[in-house]
Amino acid sequence: EAGAMDPQQRLLLRQATMGLCMVGAAPWGSSTHTPSTGVGVFVGISTTDYARILQRSVSAAPNAYAAPGGALSVAAGRLSYTYGAQGPAVSVDTACSSSLVSTHLACQSWTLAQCQTALVGGVNLTLDPLTTASFIWSGMLAADGRCKTLDAAADGYVRGEACTVVVLSGGDHSTLIAGDARTSSLGVRLAGSAVNQDGRSSSLTAPNGPAQQTAMRSALHDARLAVRAVALLEMHGTGTALGDPIEMGAACAVLSSSSGGNREHQYEHKVGISAAKSWVGHTEAGAGTVGLWSAHTCITQSAMAPLAHLRQLSPHVISSASAGGAAPWMMLSRVCMPRSVCRSRPAPAGELAACDSGSERFCFPRHQRARAAGAIRP
Repeated sequence: EAGAMDPQQRLLLRQATMGLCMVGAAPWGSSTHTPSTGVGVFVGISTTDYARILQRSVSAAPNAYAAPGGALSVAAGRLSYTYGAQGPAVSVDTACSSSLVSTHLACQSWTLAQCQTALVGGVNLTLDPLTTASFIWSGMLAADGRCKTLDAAADGYVRGEACTVVVLSGGDHSTLIAGDARTSSLGVRLAGSAVNQDGRSSSLTAPNGPAQQTAMRSALHDARLAVRAVALLEMHGTGTALGDPIEMGAACAVLSSSSGGNREHQYEHKVGISAAKSWVGHTEAGAGTVGLWSAHTCITQSAMAPLAHLRQLSPHVISSASAGGAAPWMMLSRVCMPRSVCRSRPAPAGELAACDSGSERFCFPRHQRARAAGAIRP
């Protein structure tokens, strides 16, 4: 069974156990715990590389474990089975936004009282070279293996691997990324979220700026946050010549709307720009939760990581930002910005995941500094 199991499922099992231990909870399926009807499992996963490798292997004989070992639906089901969780168990494949859509569904499930606690994960392993070869032939990947977010030399992204699991538990009026129970501290509060689809754009995989604006405004409305309250934008930021300018233009149009055309207010409202993909690459189905962790780290540490490989800002990005009338508010950095530079007050942040399957926006304020529940494996 272990040999037929997709290693993405094994990584999810291990990271889920680590996340539960960090919040002081033993796995629900242990001998000291009864099955829990209030625990949901939501996993973002989209690749089936391992199953294809086994199918091509002449030494792999058919067995009863091959089908469940490679099925995407079993990724969530195996976690529920292992830990005795009897709440919703959903595997989500919306390409790049899979794990962030999973987070949205977990929050909605909590709001509807379908679960009180949720395991939310995102995983991506690049095992089959044929998949990477197809991306190369389509011109999606950077020639130098660097994800150059917002840079003038941006020519594509680099594929990355990750397995991230977070523990969400219900709090007052919203959902929490649980903190470390041993320190009696809380994590980051997810204030609101929204999901939509690009609809008709210039091509099947091209982003749609107005649709991204709609998702951002819907998430702000759901979070009951004013635009001027947002202090950090965690970009989708794939480092493509088309996607980055569209995303930045959409963000500028939304986040500059609070100034009412007042230039002084624009300068007062500073928003930091962060992009985890510039450091760990595009982890595809796992990118949403990796970006969530990046924003979580910036908030709890009151610091902002630089955009790696940013040498010269793309003129297309500058043009898009200027069209939104919001260029003054962008805070970009090539070096780590320490706490003394960043805001010391609890600062809401937003994250955007966008792809050919739709776009999603999250806004969440800092509640208390805490060690997060889960882990990233870039």
